[in-house]
Amino acid sequence: MGSETDLQSISEAIFRNDLTSPRSASPCMPHVVRVQWEPDDHLAELCHMLQGAAAENVESQLVQYVENKIEPTGWKAVWTVPPNLPNSSFNLKQEACVYVDVIDVSREKLTAAVKVLKPVGNMLKGDLHLIEEAKNKVFQVPLIELSVLADQENGALDMVNTAEVICQIKFFYEHIWQPWDLEEENTAFTHAVVTSRLKLYQDIQDGLIPSSVAAHLKAIIREACATLKELQNIESRNEAKGLDFEMDEKDVAHLFKLHKQLENLKAQFELLKNPILRELSIFPTQEEEMHVKKPYSKVKIVAHGLTTSQMLKQMAMLPELIKSLTQITDEDLWQTCSTLQDAIHAAHEGDVIILLPGQHTLCQLGFLFAKCGTLIGLGEGVVVEGKSENGDVLMDITGNFTIQNIVLKPGPGQIGVVVHNGLTIMQKVTIMGGKWGVLGLKETQMDMNQVSVQNCSSGGIDFRDGAAASISSSTIKNCRIGIQFEEGAKVSLSSTRVEHNEKYGMVKLLPEGKECSAQETPAEAKLACLLQNDTENTVEQNGENVAVLSAALISPKN
Repeated sequence: MGSETDLQSISEAIFRNDLTSPRSASPCMPHVVRVQWEPDDHLAELCHMLQGAAAENVESQLVQYVENKIEPTGWKAVWTVPPNLPNSSFNLKQEACVYVDVIDVSREKLTAAVKVLKPVGNMLKGDLHLIEEAKNKVFQVPLIELSVLADQENGALDMVNTAEVICQIKFFYEHIWQPWDLEEENTAFTHAVVTSRLKLYQDIQDGLIPSSVAAHLKAIIREACATLKELQNIESRNEAKGLDFEMDEKDVAHLFKLHKQLENLKAQFELLKNPILRELSIFPTQEEEMHVKKPYSKVKIVAHGLTTSQMLKQMAMLPELIKSLTQITDEDLWQTCSTLQDAIHAAHEGDVIILLPGQHTLCQLGFLFAKCGTLIGLGEGVVVEGKSENGDVLMDITGNFTIQNIVLKPGPGQIGVVVHNGLTIMQKVTIMGGKWGVLGLKETQMDMNQVSVQNCSSGGIDFRDGAAASISSSTIKNCRIGIQFEEGAKVSLSSTRVEHNEKYGMVKLLPEGKECSAQETPAEAKLACLLQNDTENTVEQNGENVAVLSAALISPKN
């Protein structure tokens, strides 16, 4: 039987693999078995899998579910290897996909012994070298990191059932399990609990819950996962010192703080998912508003580690910046903060955060600031960087937002900017690294000027059906895909270079099953047909400059 630590490692693997992001497609993923459920059938199968088990007994229940339902050996899969995995033999810089032979499934631990065959597609040279060295070596990996290949050498194997079992476990940890379940007493996965949590997922998918609230719910889950991991690290470190060891007072205080933080996050989550309580929390009553008349600072300025001469130089540039910000008045109060996250915690809708040069770390934008905010760098060398452990998205925007004069550096596997709705203005912004640079979802408008997106492992920019974007005087280069957009997205491009992208420069995705009638059209003419506006652009030296493809071919859901 696996331990509680095993169960937590499984949920962490789900968290690492970006399964909470909109349409998470691993780079170069080949044709794998995809699973779909009707809602009623899915509910019935989840309840059958869990059998009303208490949270502490979930792992043993999943072991029973897996028994006799999954092929024990002899099948091929794709292993999605996370980047910067602790204690990993690979320690890859970017997420990668590897063909493997599954030689033994451990039902008791929900893991599999796999033999590495070869990488899927191209990758960084350093990562490729590590995988080449690992050929024919055997690794023990969580089942949830495997995707079943559709084509198997042994046709007698029941790979559809195997894929369904793995996907069901993935879905459980992504949408049913919550980070605080093990911390709560009497948490049991009864029919009522599973129904409630599955309905929340379906309401988000169907757009019945506002996208801004959905984004906030996901942000709470990400923060709770990070809090729980820190809490368990402290407990494990102290347990390793033996039963007679007395815990340090600082660790005791820190544990208390973390437990309290987890309780608060759960309370926020429960409040936001309840429609009535959600309205009350977002829109205060007139009586409450009358009592909230404290002095408030609309502008936050973030500076740390600057010398006197550097500070004077930046302050000399400030008056010119203020003139350009029409939302700032002479009466507005200002506040200085030592970190970007401190400024965000104090921010409200419509606030302005000004960053002075230096490295700034961002965990999350915060619910209110993400709905309507302005983030501006003053001078040169303003860098905002993310960390993969803080979630799959560096900047999760849910309303009207402006980003200006900033270098964004997402962590490995992170998306730089995800826009859910509203108008986002990006000017003089550079995005370097990460998984995707920019993702625009439906009902979003984007105005991108002098934006550079480069070195993203999956792609530079992705627009979904319903998104409208104008890109000018920009550069997208050295990504796997430069710009991709779905059929219902409206994209205008002017004075922009799309070059040196490994697979495609510009690609339009058609719905699965729809044929393209323009494949033989020259690239220049095809580009003009695909875009709302095409003026003085350069799309060259990409693997394929312009393509029109089925969405299933480029980003299958596994």
